[in-house]
Amino acid sequence: MRGVMLSMLALAAAGCGGETPGPIPVIDVTGLASAARGAIGNAYAAARAAPRDGRASGRLGMHLLAYRYDDPALACFERARILQPAAADWHHYAGTIFLKRKQYPLAAARFRRVLELDPKSTAARVLLAETALGQRGFLQARDAFAAVLESQPKTPRAVFGLGVSLVALGRPAEAIPYFERALALVPGYSQARFALAEVHRKAGHPGKAAALMEGYNVSRVASRRAVQAPLDDPRMDAVQALNVGPRQRRVRAAALAASGRLPDAIRLMEQGLREDPDQVVFRADLALFRAMSGDLAAASGTSARAAAIDPDAPPVLIAKGGNRLAARPARRCRGGVRTGRRAIDVGIPALLRAAGEWIALGRPAEAEQRLRTILDANPDVPPASLRLGLLLAESGRRAEALPHLERASKRKSEELPRVLYQLGLAYAEAGRQDEAQRNFRYARNEGEIRGQPGVARLAAARITP
Repeated sequence: MRGVMLSMLALAAAGCGGETPGPIPVIDVTGLASAARGAIGNAYAAARAAPRDGRASGRLGMHLLAYRYDDPALACFERARILQPAAADWHHYAGTIFLKRKQYPLAAARFRRVLELDPKSTAARVLLAETALGQRGFLQARDAFAAVLESQPKTPRAVFGLGVSLVALGRPAEAIPYFERALALVPGYSQARFALAEVHRKAGHPGKAAALMEGYNVSRVASRRAVQAPLDDPRMDAVQALNVGPRQRRVRAAALAASGRLPDAIRLMEQGLREDPDQVVFRADLALFRAMSGDLAAASGTSARAAAIDPDAPPVLIAKGGNRLAARPARRCRGGVRTGRRAIDVGIPALLRAAGEWIALGRPAEAEQRLRTILDANPDVPPASLRLGLLLAESGRRAEALPHLERASKRKSEELPRVLYQLGLAYAEAGRQDEAQRNFRYARNEGEIRGQPGVARLAAARITP
């Protein structure tokens, strides 16, 4: 696994007395950046120099966990736990690895010990409740999540977990307000949106379920990822801060942007570029954040510099085929941004990414503005038409969505069944029933062919004999 060589990985059951710490693992860090190799090397040397120092072993584990070397990190945390049993950190970190592996009894033992040592740890309380869910202890999970919410009512993971527990206990109607509350706390919370849609579907509310699933699919198409709820976990924050590589810097910048701190996200990427000017992914992300903030001119320049460094890098070529605009005079676009062929041309990937991020974060107005900036310059940008059409249709603005959906329907894409279904709804609303029925039939057929039974069922329900 990732070239990791362990001389020994001795994991004993939690709580057993008389445990002997295993040896410090041998780590192969080939392929890591020099700064990361140096940080891990220093921590390794410190642990080797003080083999009976639990903190030194634990710090090495934190460095390894920061770079996802879970196996040797766990060996270090188990050493640290045995050598320094009264330190909650090492129990917590071991618990997170066990939880990730779905080794729920081991994870639960570690988190219970954390709470014995640090009773106020909200993160450990939430994670312990999640181990109960994993072991199908739904009553225990419900009570644990409810207890968290008594003192920390704005903890999204606990709100969602309580809803899941209630559904599992056969009380879905009681779960609805918790899923709605989770979405209110984190508007782009895909898991909560999907769970709420499922509850409504099973309760015989197809309209509500369809609307939620449309929002879920639009969010997934736009962002290419499912948005999960954050968990305020200072211990894991300390681990993430040890990662000095490009990936973790991007993760931190994305978290800042998602919380509305775009200037801080921009500064973090700019700092990264000062340290490593040739990082294409930093430039691509910086272009995204600048586009999200509405600074199209700066976003365009950043995209151009990224493309100049590596024209074939995936972050640069996010928008493929048909996304480059014909030459046209510079003019004033939405938001007062001065644009022309060069600025819009190289700014399209950043604008599309920005729109996707705003959709995923539950901010459709910002997404719409970015998409219209592209289409105002040139309407022949299929991904923008697709996203804007679905965004408008999903929010009930089908008359506005109609021309964009018509353009999007002429292109084969993974979202064609949904586009055709929404186009059918738009035609029906406009009184064009023949065209509506034709698109519902196409949507049903395409949904069946492409393995999208949900869309196929929705479309089939609209077809009249």
